[in-house]
Amino acid sequence: VDNASPIIMNNIIAYNYGAGGAGIYNYGGSPTISYNDVYRNARYSYKNCSAGTGDISSNPRFAGTAYNLQSTSPCIDAGNSGDAYDDPDGTRNDMGALPY
Repeated sequence: VDNASPIIMNNIIAYNYGAGGAGIYNYGGSPTISYNDVYRNARYSYKNCSAGTGDISSNPRFAGTAYNLQSTSPCIDAGNSGDAYDDPDGTRNDMGALPY
């Protein structure tokens, strides 16, 4: 959506090689970008915006095709450090959809 102000947080955006091959693309507005792993996307990682607080660009080290994280993943305990975002076990939030 043009001129939107989304919050893009605690995501892993990696290995996008299709026609778009994009990481994070700002169409306008003022997105809040923080605590994401943006890694090896075909065309660009950030377009019309910049990496935010806590963003990294590292191999997320997925454990197979289920998008679980290996124990050596840099995304473990790298998400937003606010208590509201803690993993179910009470540790700091991991980046991505599934806690380690």
